Amino acid sequence: MNTAADTLASTSPSLLARVCNRRFASNYLSTLAFIGLAYWIVSTLSNFHKSTLQAQWHLGTFGVDAVITVHAVFLTLIALYAVILIPYYVAYPWMRSSAFAFLQGAWFAVLRRRSRRPTAAPAHTSASLPIGVRLNRHTKQAGLALLLKFFFAPLMINWSLVHIANLSGSLMGLFHGIESGFTGRVLFDTSLFWVAMQLILLVDTLLFTLGYIIEVPALGNRIRSVEPTFFGWFICLICYPPFNDMTLRFQRLRPIRTESPLAVRTGGLVADRSFTWCEADVRRPTSDRRRRDDR
Repeated sequence: MNTAADTLASTSPSLLARVCNRRFASNYLSTLAFIGLAYWIVSTLSNFHKSTLQAQWHLGTFGVDAVITVHAVFLTLIALYAVILIPYYVAYPWMRSSAFAFLQGAWFAVLRRRSRRPTAAPAHTSASLPIGVRLNRHTKQAGLALLLKFFFAPLMINWSLVHIANLSGSLMGLFHGIESGFTGRVLFDTSLFWVAMQLILLVDTLLFTLGYIIEVPALGNRIRSVEPTFFGWFICLICYPPFNDMTLRFQRLRPIRTESPLAVRTGGLVADRSFTWCEADVRRPTSDRRRRDDR
């Protein structure tokens, strides 16, 4: 009994020391500041986000008079982050959050630029615009990681909620179809196909969502690098709203017309399932893939 008490007494100061230090405060406060700023932008300033982030999950199909909105999900996740980040940064005291790394790198870049500025500038350059601050590679990667999360995380959370709502509705339709005696092709066309499709889409978007908002070194799912080139970002962004509206003006999606919709639907499910499986395998921690390959 005394041994347990002594162990608790010895570990308490170390835990308190990890919380009450500059590194923890810098990581924790900078991350919360970025999350708060991002939510303020998408909920107040950005008209695109205000018109796009409208996902809702009506629980009336389960006999509950309630609606889960995407903004309620955002606020819940922010509250969870505020709590979970405390033991997270305590467990990984050596880490630097992307927000802290970017702010620190940008601040040092400004200081370096100011220290290298000549004391007496020529008269003809006194009214010229200041030269842009040059950021190092690590600071740029941290900034790109923040930009990546800011752009994609709200969209993925919104789409995940949409697919959860659609999947619950499709499941209820499947149960009603079974109760009505539907079987075979009729059951597949009316409900089973949509259940499978919504499940695949949910798994796909959920993998992206977890990858963007959760980074745990123990799982090996930290963001190691982000595409640094303009062309790479351009190709990626034209596939997502609001930029894909312009893309679809040049390449419109056309419905597939065939005499065998069953084959097309089945092939689509197989293709989507294969894509999701490959994506899940890519996002699996490297150590897990190596252990699986060794077997």
